[in-house]
Amino acid sequence: MRTYLITIIALVLFLGAIPGRVFATASIETRKALYDAYLSGLKLLWEKGVAQEQRKFDSHPTDHNRFDLAYAQFGLLSYTLKNKDEELFDDYVDETIEHLEHLVENDFQVAESKALLSSIYGLKIGYSSWKGMFLGPRSARLIEEATKTDRNSAIVWKLNGRSKQFTPKSFGGDNEAAIRSYEKAIKLWETQSLIEDNWFYLDTYAWLGLAYEKKGDVEKAINCYEKALELEPDFNWVKNSLLPKARSK
Repeated sequence: MRTYLITIIALVLFLGAIPGRVFATASIETRKALYDAYLSGLKLLWEKGVAQEQRKFDSHPTDHNRFDLAYAQFGLLSYTLKNKDEELFDDYVDETIEHLEHLVENDFQVAESKALLSSIYGLKIGYSSWKGMFLGPRSARLIEEATKTDRNSAIVWKLNGRSKQFTPKSFGGDNEAAIRSYEKAIKLWETQSLIEDNWFYLDTYAWLGLAYEKKGDVEKAINCYEKALELEPDFNWVKNSLLPKARSK
């Protein structure tokens, strides 16, 4: 029995150390806060999630907590682009980049940190398209390195899909590659049982549906939206916008 318990403990520790198991480190309270913020689209809730992670990091400034803080900040940065709230973006972007660069330098969750950095540079281009001249290649290099570093990280594949979906075709964008990346991310999250209160997972279904629409496969797009609503009936972006528009085609 003692040997059995030691084996189980060792297995749990091993699984906790596998890159991509991000949601095993974030608190349940914070995961729920970020999930609710994503569904509501409310600035106040995004700031609440970031504040919770900031307090945790201030009390215990470990790399685990640093990553969780940067992940929460990334969610807030992504939110700002919807309403073009560049002032709020500027309030957080430099600090988030510093956290992620620190994690890369200290070899902690390198793949996910590089993927998040890549996507943040994409957000910066979203605010100032002229920055694409020098941030575009940097973003592309980081996401490529991330996919090579850890091929079992759902976060990496999700952000790789986003990169492929939004990069112009002449600079390496590829809608088919985006679809493959999103599908791989979904499969990894489901295999690793990391779907509860996971806004990244839910968001992937929405963008996968949009990628299928761009391909012209409306039926598969509708299947993605319906699956998202099975997971979360209060997913208003899908329920009130994406699904009705797809069904009208």
